[in-house]
Amino acid sequence: IIPALQHANTLDAAIGRVIEIAIGSGAGILVSRFIFPARAHRIVADTTADILRLSARLVAQLFAGFGEKRDLSAIVRLQDGYRRLLIKLDSVVADAARERANYLSSDPDTEPILRTLRRLRFDYVIVGRAASVPLHDDTRPHLLPPLQRVSEILRAYLSDAAQSLSARRPPPNLDPITEAFAAYATAMTELRRAGLTRDLSDQEAARIFTLGFALEQLRRNLGDLQSRVAELARER
Repeated sequence: IIPALQHANTLDAAIGRVIEIAIGSGAGILVSRFIFPARAHRIVADTTADILRLSARLVAQLFAGFGEKRDLSAIVRLQDGYRRLLIKLDSVVADAARERANYLSSDPDTEPILRTLRRLRFDYVIVGRAASVPLHDDTRPHLLPPLQRVSEILRAYLSDAAQSLSARRPPPNLDPITEAFAAYATAMTELRRAGLTRDLSDQEAARIFTLGFALEQLRRNLGDLQSRVAELARER
């Protein structure tokens, strides 16, 4: 950069070398900041979208178990895919944290979305256990229709949320989710009032009440997911 200093005295050569390093470092910072900006935040959003799309497929398989025998091999493949994507997301979230620490990014913290997706994975596991066998004949007419509605609305929401991340737009409205989950809670209340749960085996009753707990946790975590998707989808 400064060839004229190649034959200068020691002090001038040292000063010239410092200037060269400063110019090179400054150019590197400008390139990384404006020409090739930090990408981790965008990769977090894209990976989260992939997880949500896979979740929609997983939900379809899990909830189908309430009405008929499930395809366990398909569920195992989807759960393994979810786990691999979470491992990838964990790595990218760490990269995003380093970018913020080095002032290469002003995007929000991405750790919360990782925690939310981990909690959702646990919710899916509990729902899957409750759906390990079809509903009892006494409860099927009361609970299967609202569960099918929950599955339908949940799959649509997860797919739309993934699309929101890909298109960098606000997440879909959560009202249909709230209404579907409320309809199931109402059906469960009516089932108990009719005394139908008293004739169930302990195992069957425990399975139904565990499902109610899992769905309530799932509803809460979906509310958190709504906020996290809104943060990630916001253009910077």
